Amino acid sequence: MLINRLVKFCSLPWNKQRLVCVVFVLLGLVRLMVLAIPFRYLTRTLGVLAYKQADQLPGAVKSVYPELIRWVIQVVSPCTPWESKCLVQAITAKILLRFNGLPSTLYLGVARDDRQQLLAHAWLRCGQTVVTGGVELARFTIAARFMDGPELNG
Repeated sequence: MLINRLVKFCSLPWNKQRLVCVVFVLLGLVRLMVLAIPFRYLTRTLGVLAYKQADQLPGAVKSVYPELIRWVIQVVSPCTPWESKCLVQAITAKILLRFNGLPSTLYLGVARDDRQQLLAHAWLRCGQTVVTGGVELARFTIAARFMDGPELNG
C-alpha cells in the first residue's frame, strides 16, 4: 500500500508533488495548533466572524486553485499519522487560499445524529466551490462563519 502511494506520488508533476508535501506538513502544523491553542484564540486567525444569511453566498472565484486544494487535501488527509478531520482540513485549505490571495469562508455547523447526539462539522467555501467538508451540508445548522477578502462586501 505504501509502495502504491509512493509510485503515485512519483508519477505526479513536480508542482503537485510540492503541493502534496506542503499540505502534509501544513495539516500537521494545523492539527498541532488545534490541540495546543484554545479555540477562542484560534478563531482570531480564521477571518471576520460574519452574520450573513445562508442565501447570501459569495460570487464566483475565477481560479482552478480551490479545486486543486480540494483534491490534494482529499488525497493527503487520510495518509497522515495524526487525525486530519474537517476542522483541520478547512483551516489548512483556508491558509493555502489566503496565501494565494483567494477569499474564502469557513463554516462551523452543528446537527444531531440518529441518537440525538450533537455533531459538529467544519467546511470551507471559496466562491461557489465547497473546498473541504462538503458532505451532507444541508443537515447542519450554521453556528459561525469566518470570512475574509472581498466576500465581506458581497
